[in-house]
Formats: sequence, structure tokens, C-alpha cells
Amino acid sequence: MKKLSIGLKIQFVLAIILLIMLIVTCFYNKLLNYSEILAGITLLVMAYNNQKEYKRKAMTAIYAVVGLLIIVFAIVRIING
Repeated sequence: MKKLSIGLKIQFVLAIILLIMLIVTCFYNKLLNYSEILAGITLLVMAYNNQKEYKRKAMTAIYAVVGLLIIVFAIVRIING
């Protein structure tokens, strides 16, 4: 059985935490921005894994750009209140 790399383990843990955060966000709307930041980080880790593990160049850029945009927009909303 092949061992999972650290990047895939981190992606798995982030996906589980994101799922939990999204469920909690249904009850506490104030956590939406933080859930979006976590989603952006998860997408960045997915981009890394696509580049290093799966060698898929096209989706790497898409995941990275979308992840960064989500993080930037969430941080701007947090700063603006």
C-alpha cells in the first residue's frame, strides 16, 4: 500500500475541518469569512498537490488563483466589517 504524502494528509484534514466549519456556519453566520479563508487555504493546498503529486499543470493555476481570490475577498470583508 502506498503511503500518502504530507500534502495529501494536510488536504484531507483541511477538507474535514472545512466541512465542519460549513456546518457550523449554517448556525453562526459570523463565521462565514473564516470558512471562506479556510476554503481558500484548502484550494491552495489542492493546487500544491496537483503540481507535486499529480503533475496536472492546468488545474494548478486555477486552484491557486481561485484560492487567493477567496482569501483576499474574505480578508477585505473582515477589515471593512
